[in-house]
Formats: sequence, structure tokens, C-alpha cells
Amino acid sequence: MNNYKVYRWMLAEGLDLKGLSLCLFPLIFSYNRSKRIMFESEEALAKCFGYSREYVNAILKKLIKQKLIVRLSRHDGLQTYDYCVDVSTVVRMLGPPKCNDPEMLKDFYRSIPKPALQWCEKILHEGVRKVNTPCEKSSQPDVRKSNMPCEEILHNNDKDNNIDNKRDNVLSTLSNKEFIEILYPIFFFKNNCDPIPEIEKFLDYYRGKDWKLSGGKVMSEIEDLIRPAESWQVKEIKETGYRSSFMRGWKEVYKIAPEYLKKEILRTRPSSQNDSSASILCSKKLADWLDSESQTVGIIFRGSANPNYKFYWKRR
Repeated sequence: MNNYKVYRWMLAEGLDLKGLSLCLFPLIFSYNRSKRIMFESEEALAKCFGYSREYVNAILKKLIKQKLIVRLSRHDGLQTYDYCVDVSTVVRMLGPPKCNDPEMLKDFYRSIPKPALQWCEKILHEGVRKVNTPCEKSSQPDVRKSNMPCEEILHNNDKDNNIDNKRDNVLSTLSNKEFIEILYPIFFFKNNCDPIPEIEKFLDYYRGKDWKLSGGKVMSEIEDLIRPAESWQVKEIKETGYRSSFMRGWKEVYKIAPEYLKKEILRTRPSSQNDSSASILCSKKLADWLDSESQTVGIIFRGSANPNYKFYWKRR
């Protein structure tokens, strides 16, 4: 994976990128300025930056919706995607009247070699359009002179609300399914065997408040949603069958587990348990990982339950 650099024009006075957006966008740009497409998978990005794959996917969708990046199909049978910075959008957002600092646009042009800029324009033209059919607006003189892609995003009109709104709310881009994938572990570890109805109540509550917290702050990033979710009080708890002594340790194991094991951890129930021990039957890959982390897992359970707590696992 490329090393990347964060430029001044990406910060508050320019594109106003924050959080994971300020990691993913510079990474994509670093590939593009070397005349390469960013091809890393969501799994690899999640592992690199320490987020869930679902959150990485949500932020990539946010950047696409803002038209700061474009997703291109690789057509290699792997059903994965490549990403390229939409340089035309960057130019529009850093130039007048969007940005009042003339140095921002100059900084952008200084940060990318001219051959790489031309390469990006060509990639966007060929990748986004996919067919060389002329755009009905491409006959406009100002569009032809720009030598930019014919895609609709390049035509300067006032209908483009996504470009005008640099503080686009990530939460408004997520589907219910994506919300559930992100929030499921939080509500599951409240010892609720059926978290989905409770998640829907939580979402309905904050949607009804336009994502506003009690202090008036508007939640816009998934990180803003995590703390209210963790403090959400479940009125009717349907017991999972886990003892609290086991659940506390299992929650900490979930936190340190690699991404590919997290869903299995949520599905795995203890085959036997009491206040001083628990055992589970699990898949080979989960058992192999627990074997490799046996010392850490033991410390977790002894610290979260009691100093003599025993935790065992067996392969199915």
C-alpha cells in the first residue's frame, strides 16, 4: 500500500476532509499522482486504518456522493473496484467562488505533476463514460476548452448540491442494512439476542431528531453515532443465554479479533458455562486464532470475570 501525504488543500480551508475521509482520499490521490489507479480492497483498507469494512465502504460511498472520487470497475472477474480522484471536482471546489483562498488551487496544481493530471483526466473520460458517445453538453465551448471528461459532474450548474455541500452527512448515505452491520455488535453485547428491532428503534429515534444529540450537535459521521449507541438503554432485554461473566470477556475478544472472524464470534455461543468457566465449539479458523492468542484471551477473561476464570474452546 502506498505512503500518502495530506496536503493543505485537503484540510478545513479547502476540501474540508475529516476522519477516515482524510486517510482514504489522500491515499487514492497518492496512487493517481503516480499515474496509477487505487486498487486496494475494502478489507485491506479496513485492516490498514483500523476500521470495519462496513465503515470503509460507507466513507468511500460518501466520497463518491460528494464526487471527489470515481469508482471504476476493474473488469477482471474479481468484482472489485478501482478508485480515481475526480480532479475536475477538486478544481471546482478549490477555485472561486467555492474557495476564497487563491493559493488553494495553486497548491493543488503544485501537488500533482502535469502528466499525472492529464492521465487522471483521460482515465475519468474513458472509465466513467465507458463508451465514446458524445455528451449533449460537450458542444458547449467552455466544456471543450477544459479538455475534461464529458461526464455530467463536469458541467457547471447550480443543481449539483453534493458539490456545494462540503459537509455532507455520512449517515444520510447509509441504508438500514449498513446501519445494522455497523451497530449490530454494540447492541448484541448489551446481552440482547435480537438486536435488530432495538437498532431500528434507535435509528428511528435519532432520524426523528434529524440526527441531533441532546446538546444540539448534529451527528454527521459514524463515529458520532457510536457513543449514543453504546449509552442507549434497552428497555426489554431478550437474554442471549450468555452469562455476564462470559459476555464481558467475549466482548473484549471481539474487539481484538481480525475482521474476518468478527461475524463468527457474534454467532458462537458457549456450549457450557458457569460463573467461573465457559467453553465453546467453534470453527477451525476461529480455534486457530484463539490458539495463537491464548495468553491474551486468558488475561482478558481473568480480568473481566474473575482471576480464576477458565475459558476453553474446541474445534467442531
